[in-house]
Amino acid sequence: MESVKKELIAILGLSEDCSDEELLQGVKNIVDENEMLNLAIDHSVDSFNIADGDGKFVRVNETFAHSLNLSREDMEGRYTKDLVKEGRYGPDSTVLLALKEKNRVALFQNGVNDDAIAISTPIFDDKGDIRYIVSNARFVNDLKKLQQFVGETNGVEYTELLNRNHRKMIWKSTKMKEILNLVKIIAATDSSILLTGETGTGKSMLARFIHEQSSRKDGPFVEINCAAIPENLIESELFGYESGAFTGASSKGKTGLIGAADGGTLFLDEIGDMPLNLQAKLLQTLQNRTVTRVGGETEVEVDIRLITATNMDLEQLVKEGKFRSELYYRINVVPINLPALRDRKEDIPIIVESVLEKFGKEYDKEVMVSNNAMETMVSYSWPGNIRELENTIERLVVTNRTGVIMAEDLPLSIVASSGDSGQDIRINSILPLKDALEQVEKQLISIAYEKNSSSYSVAEMLGISQSAASRKIIKYIKGEPNGKR
Repeated sequence: MESVKKELIAILGLSEDCSDEELLQGVKNIVDENEMLNLAIDHSVDSFNIADGDGKFVRVNETFAHSLNLSREDMEGRYTKDLVKEGRYGPDSTVLLALKEKNRVALFQNGVNDDAIAISTPIFDDKGDIRYIVSNARFVNDLKKLQQFVGETNGVEYTELLNRNHRKMIWKSTKMKEILNLVKIIAATDSSILLTGETGTGKSMLARFIHEQSSRKDGPFVEINCAAIPENLIESELFGYESGAFTGASSKGKTGLIGAADGGTLFLDEIGDMPLNLQAKLLQTLQNRTVTRVGGETEVEVDIRLITATNMDLEQLVKEGKFRSELYYRINVVPINLPALRDRKEDIPIIVESVLEKFGKEYDKEVMVSNNAMETMVSYSWPGNIRELENTIERLVVTNRTGVIMAEDLPLSIVASSGDSGQDIRINSILPLKDALEQVEKQLISIAYEKNSSSYSVAEMLGISQSAASRKIIKYIKGEPNGKR
């Protein structure tokens, strides 16, 4: 009896001078753990079994036995190869394959009652021999139900493009998927592309993605914002200049941004702001594939792929004589219009999550969005589009202290304009009366302006003069960085 006790102590890992009570408790713990593991195995929705190194089943659960139309008692102690011969187990048994290959095996299997995805993993002893094969399988019908459930609970299926700077374009909307399909076709060509859409819709990012999917991806990508360069400098910046071309010019001259794009892609953002005289020179460059520097006479060959972008109506500018028709037709070979964020609201939640992840890493903060806050953001019109959304999320992440962004944390302009006409206007904290009245006034102006963007209508809705309405619109909406322009 003493030898049995010593053996139990060794098995349980107890000290040699342990009491009988400690030994009894150790045995009880083993029994309880065994019962718990058995319950977990038996009540698993997955098929589960353990075979020894000869392929004999030593433990199976009810799900596995039922899939073969056998009881657990009929299964345990049986060899896999015998069940294969009887036709109860397929010849593509993952157990036999794992024994043969001595490696984990995963297969799609045809079962008696249902097809399944099965995985068998060998467990080795100290000598390197297979001691057990642990297998589990998930039935296809269960996977279909799970997929249906995920779909019914707004599971996210989205498309994502990641550029070399690790910036993401992410969407699930039909409109954006159609654009992606078009991009895949045209990226491999050298056709000129005109990107249109409101400010902040991602035109610059899409231009870079097109470049990175093209045969020019190893060449330069030169981006120029035509509205950001002063008119008196834009010609020399674009086309370059010769030594001594003008006062202050470098003695070495300058290649120019168009020349710098040689062999790659030239992206002209805000092309509608380019002066008329430079439009003619740009057209000549595109037609002749040459560039002439300021102060020079020699034409230098350039090999570029042109992508342009604008938030203006170029056709209207052509009619008004503010944009050259020949240049318009030259750059508008493949037009792509990026929809405003309000026209693809299904993209907002996944963009929010992506931006949250980005700024969470940047500021080392874990922040999530409540359902109410997400609903409010989805219903908001986002006049500044993705740029406004990103700026808003960054501000919310930086200022958040609880780890959860609530609806009341959102800017008042978003909360006010996202509600219906019956929405209560509330102050969520104690403020000086003057500040509280100003917040209420701001919410009222925002709601009225969202419904009809004219000072006359706002004045009529709020019962104030048109001049007062104009002043308040400028104060609360048009004067804000992310407000309507």
